[in-house]
Amino acid sequence: MKQIKYILMLCLLFSGTVSFSQSTDSAISFKVFGACVQCKERIEDVLKIKGVKSAVWDVDSQQLSLVYNPTKISLEKIQNKI
Repeated sequence: MKQIKYILMLCLLFSGTVSFSQSTDSAISFKVFGACVQCKERIEDVLKIKGVKSAVWDVDSQQLSLVYNPTKISLEKIQNKI
């Protein structure tokens, strides 16, 4: 019986210290001019930086789909990188 109380106390202690962070990621799409697969590689490679979760550029539509954390990097800095 003492062991059960001890285990319950530990569970309550640890459950109070665990916190779940909310995602602050933003998704956006905008036009980035380019013409080929090499452009795609350059655009996507330059965006492998802190704060950018994913960057996918479509050659045909010339649209960049971007998921980033605005608390870590601004959209202006991302556009300047491109």
